[in-house]
Amino acid sequence: MIKAISIENFRCFHNSRFEGFGRVNLFGGKNNAGKTSLLEAILLSNVPTNRSISFLQSLRGENPVVYFEHPELAWQNYFYNQDKSQRIRLVSTLENGNIRTEISCEEREKSLNRSRTPIRDEVGEELVPVIDSSVLAEVGNSKLRINAQFGQQSYLDHIEYSWRSRIESRGRNRFQTFNYTIFIPTGYKRPGTILARDFERARLRGRASTIVNAFKIVDNSIDNVDVVNLGEPKIIISRTGYAPQPLNYFGDALNKIADIVLRIENSRDSILLIDEIENGIHHTNQEEFWQMLMRIANENGVQIFCTSHSGEMINAFKKAAVSFNGQNEACYFELIKSARAGEIVANAFDFETLDYNIKTNHPYRGE
Repeated sequence: MIKAISIENFRCFHNSRFEGFGRVNLFGGKNNAGKTSLLEAILLSNVPTNRSISFLQSLRGENPVVYFEHPELAWQNYFYNQDKSQRIRLVSTLENGNIRTEISCEEREKSLNRSRTPIRDEVGEELVPVIDSSVLAEVGNSKLRINAQFGQQSYLDHIEYSWRSRIESRGRNRFQTFNYTIFIPTGYKRPGTILARDFERARLRGRASTIVNAFKIVDNSIDNVDVVNLGEPKIIISRTGYAPQPLNYFGDALNKIADIVLRIENSRDSILLIDEIENGIHHTNQEEFWQMLMRIANENGVQIFCTSHSGEMINAFKKAAVSFNGQNEACYFELIKSARAGEIVANAFDFETLDYNIKTNHPYRGE
């Protein structure tokens, strides 16, 4: 498990350290407090590869075509205050050592690709070198270099944008000890065919009942879940008194619960990152949802980091954690910018203090 992470010069983080993590960790805070960026830093620190960078570009809705024309714009938003002269440094503290990741940007200034057509005299001597204006072109090159180390192991990777091209390395000396890390972005809906495949995997492990019980949190009339191939595999849900229907005919809550639960059940000893976990989960179901999540995360050895700015979701987390938290497995942090230090910090709340602040309208989510 990750015990702590240090973040330097990444996104909105100048120099921050977060520690005291448990099995299930919830970060609360205002909009633009750095919650999503913290999850991105955890991903990059544990999977420091060009694939992670490509995933983050997709997550933020970046269009790589723009960088073919303007390579200098490709990486600026990864660096604190867009200062690409500084290196990003990430350190994940694990139970068996530290993963140290350094990310730097190397650029060559735009220049003219000059092709000249010489003017020669009658005996072939060159008189005046000239530049053929028809082949003048601006050329830029911007490379993001990733260097990671775990103990005696090292890993190198890079992504490069040049004029009208993108180059990715395959990486060298890949770590064998990285944590398998999954990121579920806000609003993401996983394709039904993949959910069906993952349900079959869980069923082979004898864990189908976990999915049924998770669905019952939203709709207690659900009594069976199966996979049927109707041109393509689909999860079919049966409810008492109703004809069976495909999962995609139901609302966001069941689709989200299916995605989260199946990832946990099929990815033992992994790290799961969930942005804005409250989306789609009705407030009357949130406490039971958290109880289920804490239980199956513990059973499968999965460490969870998630974000929320919902007071109802944080309160439900607190209630569920009180009964689960015999070994400090669930932890709540308020993400806020320190007025004194000017850095983003995470205030760890014990659940007695969190309960008091919620009931008395004292700050607990960046107010």
